[in-house]
Amino acid sequence: RVGVPEAAAAAIVLAEGHLAAATQGDRMLLRFEPYAFFQATGRWLVATHKDQAAEYRSFEQARGIDPNAAFQSVRMGVAQIGGAEAPLAGFTDAQAMWQQLQAGPEPQLDALFHLIAAHDDLRGALQTEDWQAVAELRAGPGYGALGYDDALAAGAEIGRAHV
Repeated sequence: RVGVPEAAAAAIVLAEGHLAAATQGDRMLLRFEPYAFFQATGRWLVATHKDQAAEYRSFEQARGIDPNAAFQSVRMGVAQIGGAEAPLAGFTDAQAMWQQLQAGPEPQLDALFHLIAAHDDLRGALQTEDWQAVAELRAGPGYGALGYDDALAAGAEIGRAHV
């Protein structure tokens, strides 16, 4: 519905799949990005990315300091959409996105499709399955150290096998 191969859209969710094992109860998956929070506030908070409990602790600590910056600095849901991407994902702001994405995977996937539709560069990179470009757009220039481009390519292959 957004003009990209189904396997390419699935690649984003599947590349983030390592987080699925870390879920706790019915809580939405999240990843607190301390560098984004630092850029917004000048305050550095340690985020271990050890598990979801640690992510939520860092996020809650950030919310206590600057709620708006905290919501801007967190990646949410199965597609790990950043709070700063909320307008592209169809929301007025990051807090509104947080509220809506709490409902589960369906609104989280809808937000991903809104993001893809509104982000010409991301949509183009997904259409051509340029995983390096997708990785840089989603994770920044350090994506290679994370192996994110490889995870996206592997996710697309799994997606192709199931679509």
